[in-house]
Amino acid sequence: MAPFNDDSGTHAGQRHIRGGRSKVRVGLYQAAVAAIRHCPRMKAYYAALKAKGKASRVALIAIARKILVLANAMIRDMLPYNPPQTPFAKNA
Repeated sequence: MAPFNDDSGTHAGQRHIRGGRSKVRVGLYQAAVAAIRHCPRMKAYYAALKAKGKASRVALIAIARKILVLANAMIRDMLPYNPPQTPFAKNA
């Protein structure tokens, strides 16, 4: 999920995400799509980015990166995912 800038001299090109493992990028993208539909926390973050005027894909990649950082922290700490409980959360 690392951005690649297309800059040269005074030219500032558009940023792209490329390089690394494509299967991981695709998986994170699909996880981000599901997260903005079903996770209230990610849905709120996505809505806030869109309210700031960010493009849909930019906001979606920001969610994917957030998922990646969260997954890395869970692996580092050897903890399962424990979402914050909200009053509207369904008991499973």
